[in-house]
Amino acid sequence: MVARGDVVMVKTDGTTIKSDLATAYFRKNAQSGKREMFQVQADGNVRITTSKDYVTCHHAVYDPNTEISVLTGDVVLTQNGNVSRGGRAEIDSRTGVSRMFPAAGQRVHSVIQPKKNSNPGAPAPASANPSAANPRAAVSATPGGAMAFDPDAAPQ
Repeated sequence: MVARGDVVMVKTDGTTIKSDLATAYFRKNAQSGKREMFQVQADGNVRITTSKDYVTCHHAVYDPNTEISVLTGDVVLTQNGNVSRGGRAEIDSRTGVSRMFPAAGQRVHSVIQPKKNSNPGAPAPASANPSAANPRAAVSATPGGAMAFDPDAAPQ
């Protein structure tokens, strides 16, 4: 099934997927004999909203059996104020684990916000985390997986 235009898909858990084009693939279930959806693809201006995340990208493929989404093309993942940018992401809706990968020859860029202090009157604890001194510092990973921290860099 193909939908074009301002496509909006809503899953039973409230997840919303918006795109310019969406294609749903169906097959016959061998046990029940009924048709079942086994893959959904979204293309162009893809926006995915869950209870925890907001993601934008150019292309997304979702497998309802594994509940894993693979996103490609200028992926931007925002979760609890933290922002990661990369070329490809995998989001496992069952486990809640998201992984970001760089595009060829690029790095993954992330801006991680400090946790809010639940006791505002208490002094902030000393931290070995260098980003605690500058909550807007940039953290990035090389294509090989090494992390780079630049406390003076402006987040992208």
